[in-house]
Amino acid sequence: MGKTLLPVLGLFLALLYFCIPALALAHISVPTQLVPCTNDCNVCHLYDLAHNIIDLLLWGIATPLLIVALLVAGFFWLTSAGSEEKITKGKSILFSAVVGFVIAFGAWVIINTIMTTLVFKNPIDNNSAWNDTSFCSQSPIK
Repeated sequence: MGKTLLPVLGLFLALLYFCIPALALAHISVPTQLVPCTNDCNVCHLYDLAHNIIDLLLWGIATPLLIVALLVAGFFWLTSAGSEEKITKGKSILFSAVVGFVIAFGAWVIINTIMTTLVFKNPIDNNSAWNDTSFCSQSPIK
């Protein structure tokens, strides 16, 4: 019992470690409208479109897929009744889901770090982040 409980507890703590930051970002939501404009579009709407696509991919697709995969893996593991084949399948699904989720958010972290440190400075306010689109209201380009 102790040998099987330790990996499960370790996996739970690892998932908790990766999910706690998501709780801090609970204000992020999936966009209801992907394209921010219809007729009167300007350059600033391109920033909003990119932001909406990223939110949709990370919060609207990757996170629900992780939850479904965790449920399926848990179902296989719990209903295995000692069958090594089902336990292995559950572990494989669980590992693949967590690795995919880490890759998706890791890609966002890498891009965000590169954009913040090397590439972009906000043209109106040099102190704000690259993904802050509040400068669009002051932009001379329409």
